[in-house]
Amino acid sequence: MNPTQIALVQHVLEEEVMPTTIDHTERTIAVGQLETFSYNQHRSPRTHAAEAASGDSPQPPRLNALWVQKDGRLQMRWTLSLALLTLCALCLSFSHAPVMAQDLEPAATTRVFLPLVTKAAALPLVANGDFEQGRVAWEDVSKSGLPLIKNTGFSLTPHSGQYLAWLGGLNDEDGILAQTFALPATGPIYLHYVYQVRSNEANCTFDVARVFVNATRVSETGLCITNETTDWKSGSINLGAYAGQTVRIAFYAITDESVISNFYVDDVAFQATP
Repeated sequence: MNPTQIALVQHVLEEEVMPTTIDHTERTIAVGQLETFSYNQHRSPRTHAAEAASGDSPQPPRLNALWVQKDGRLQMRWTLSLALLTLCALCLSFSHAPVMAQDLEPAATTRVFLPLVTKAAALPLVANGDFEQGRVAWEDVSKSGLPLIKNTGFSLTPHSGQYLAWLGGLNDEDGILAQTFALPATGPIYLHYVYQVRSNEANCTFDVARVFVNATRVSETGLCITNETTDWKSGSINLGAYAGQTVRIAFYAITDESVISNFYVDDVAFQATP
């Protein structure tokens, strides 16, 4: 309770408990006279005589229950109880004080700005990108009529599994390995693959390997001694310019009439990084 509430409670206690309050004395006399008169109207003459002989003042039952005679005047027996009830009522009224207008004002607003995070579009899957299912999902065509997806006949170890794509390998040969994809509308998107070159060709323009997107050549590697590999190398092509389009991606190799060259491909996939 704050100081104002404490002062109010003290005032109630002083007003209700002090027996010398003039207003309370006047009310005591008036109530006593009224109830004594009413009580005396219903008493017998014999009772009047007995009380007169004993010197006792007649007190009605209700008056005796609520009042006590002290120092020549009547005082309430339940004055303290009334004060306590008043105190409880005040406490309840303070604890349920009405909500003021200022209490309804909204609290200060704190704005928190979070970075906008956009989820990258799902990249398409390359069906049978590791070639482990054999001649499935790919357009597999060669001039010689031999399959390009193989698990035998080569001298190197596939990058993964048992299968790889083998283009070239013969004189006057050309072969194409292709698949069509629907690219997401937003990038980044890159085509990834691993490859190896094995060749005895001195001139790097006679036998070549290329990658096409639709009819556009996006990569070319000369199949020659200079570009020969001893292990798998990584190839990456940025396809951001084709976002939102359906494209045909093709690996292509062509050799001339002499000196055999080979182009091996494995583990084709799309990624969001170069």
